[in-house]
Amino acid sequence: MSTQFNPKDKIIVLDFDHTCYDTDDFLLVEIRCPMLSRFDIPVDAWEQSYRRAADIGYSLEQHLEELIKIMKVVPCSVDEIKNFGEGINFNKYLYPDVLDFLKEAKEKGYKTMILSFGTTSWQNKKIFGAELDKIVDLIKYVTVNENKSKLESIKQYAENCSKIIYIDNKGSNLDSVKKELSQVETYLINRVPNDAMNFGGDDQIRIKYLESRKIAESKTIFTHKNCHSFKEIILD
Repeated sequence: MSTQFNPKDKIIVLDFDHTCYDTDDFLLVEIRCPMLSRFDIPVDAWEQSYRRAADIGYSLEQHLEELIKIMKVVPCSVDEIKNFGEGINFNKYLYPDVLDFLKEAKEKGYKTMILSFGTTSWQNKKIFGAELDKIVDLIKYVTVNENKSKLESIKQYAENCSKIIYIDNKGSNLDSVKKELSQVETYLINRVPNDAMNFGGDDQIRIKYLESRKIAESKTIFTHKNCHSFKEIILD
């Protein structure tokens, strides 16, 4: 995996969670259900602590720290949460259209970059588990500790490249880029099926699309191309 792009390259910047990776399904199957069962954690405490940890940059250790703050007791030890992490399957949650899209992008002369928010060690487990490190040209992370934005990362390449496409499921990220870099072609991807978006307050639907549905309901300031899959993105 190279770490540099050349001037005049065509670049595709891809968000990871909810864009390339079915993070909600992963969260439900690999984290939520087994954690609630194994450590006897109340659902409300789990959800609240998860949101806090995700806002900072998720890791199991950070999740445990937030749980302790909320529950005022220790539901499990750091060693137990680390052992829990050893049994997680990270490799089966890549959306089925991702590999074909990356192959097409390469055939059409694009360089590709994963640009993801989150704790580096945790994101690596998902991205390397999905083996995207073997396919994309560059992987970069935005973390709370570094106090940087996706805009700053994209800015490094936008002025010199011949074309840049940025795909994200979070409208606020796309808005910040479009505001300063009008030449960037932005796609707002929503992986939540239409019938799930319009299903009211059904709790099973809410849990199945715990993060992505909430993000998809947010409004954008700027106009972006809308899509539900990579098959709708036009590469030339």
